[in-house]
Amino acid sequence: MIKTIHQPFDEQLGSILSRMLRSGSYTNFTAVTAFAKNSGVLRLMPALKSFKQDHGGRLCFFIGVDLGGTSYEALLSLLEIADELAVIHTEDQVQQSFHPKLYSFFGGPNAAVIIGSNNLTAGGLWHNFESAVLLSSEDGDVNPAFIQQNISAYLSSLSSLGPAYWPIKTAADVERLLNNGYVSKEIALQLRSRSAASRPSVGKKLFKKLFGGGLHTSIPPLEQLTQSAADNNAEPLPLLKVYADAGEQTLWMESRSLTGGSRNIIDLSMQARIVKSCELQLDFTASPAVFMQGAVEFFGIEPEKTAERRDITLNFNGVDYIGNTILFPAGSKANGTWRLQVKGVSEAGVKITDAFRALGEEHYLTDKIISFTKIEPDHYTLSVSPLSKLEYFKACSRIVALNGHSPLSKLMGLF
Repeated sequence: MIKTIHQPFDEQLGSILSRMLRSGSYTNFTAVTAFAKNSGVLRLMPALKSFKQDHGGRLCFFIGVDLGGTSYEALLSLLEIADELAVIHTEDQVQQSFHPKLYSFFGGPNAAVIIGSNNLTAGGLWHNFESAVLLSSEDGDVNPAFIQQNISAYLSSLSSLGPAYWPIKTAADVERLLNNGYVSKEIALQLRSRSAASRPSVGKKLFKKLFGGGLHTSIPPLEQLTQSAADNNAEPLPLLKVYADAGEQTLWMESRSLTGGSRNIIDLSMQARIVKSCELQLDFTASPAVFMQGAVEFFGIEPEKTAERRDITLNFNGVDYIGNTILFPAGSKANGTWRLQVKGVSEAGVKITDAFRALGEEHYLTDKIISFTKIEPDHYTLSVSPLSKLEYFKACSRIVALNGHSPLSKLMGLF
């Protein structure tokens, strides 16, 4: 079978890979990509685990680190599941970018390979405009031995690159890449992208937009809400809906001091008072205040349903910690706001609070910026940044708000 895949007009490549990984038709899966991010890796992770655990499959990944396209967390996540993981990077006088995008399956009677433009990221596998070709032995059009021999020869060529080929054996190897600037944490990549997108340029506002939107938008447009909050005679503005139903979105919050024995309980507001927005033509310093959805709705909970209780998974430094509870406390512990108890446990039985302590701070989350990126409902990545970067976070955010009604509330933002 020979098939072209034009995403998003045809089926998304991430869905095709998930289906093939779960099919039981193959015993070896190899991904060779220029970029890898947790946004793609974690969305594919259930199928990767099924391939390995349910079908005894072998997983191999060969990843590039050029152009800031691969994240620290993605490599840690792949290390958790991979039978073989390597990074490829050249530092000759004329640097060559490692830029392939290849996914192969073989073992048993069948073999298949997908070659195209799709990186191991959410955009590459689901959202972006991408094209690829699938060659499969399923209908007898392609000899499975040809696919397997061709891919095996290519992988041998990669492993023979000497110092440009670097196997990743432990988390310390990934840490070394981070410390030497070859990869960055995902929140840093997002901030860099937002900073570049929002950086003003001379005469930029003089030009007219020439292009329309794509097939869908992950963040609902807010331009139609242009009423001035300074007009006290105007009808009160509705609570602004700012969270996307689908797609990747990051919420960050200033922590300051926290409650709980491990200082691991985070307040989640029912409403948030907007401080600034790059999208809304509003005066947020005037009265009455303009409010948006509170932090609790980012996690898919309606704030009025205070009897609800939900456990979410947080991926921290490439490891999933299950059982972090969002609840609205009652009785003597109530403070009138929702809370997120960061208390999950990994499949290996490690508490996330112990993982925090292993980083050298007894109360790791206090006086920090805590960021959550939505992977799918009830599954988020967790990043922790120093409070010294607060102004940078504010500058890169499309909306900045107070995590509550009070002017003294902690800051939060969205990008």
